Amino acid sequence: MKKRVGKRVMDVFIFRNGIVAVCDEKGEQIPELQGRWERKAIKILRRSTAKTRFFDCRVMTEMGNVECRINR
Repeated sequence: MKKRVGKRVMDVFIFRNGIVAVCDEKGEQIPELQGRWERKAIKILRRSTAKTRFFDCRVMTEMGNVECRINR
């Protein structure tokens, strides 16, 4: 029997300091998946779908600005 995973992940925001915020299909945060990206990545990926959007804001531009990249 397949184990129930919980809410599906729709949006993942990885901030410059490595902290991750995760939202479901309704735009509500999923507290148990938030924290350090390195510690939560596997759990987040298990609950992700092909429609999950990843916003990686750890990238710095040459001008010193933070650039968020959307990865699908």
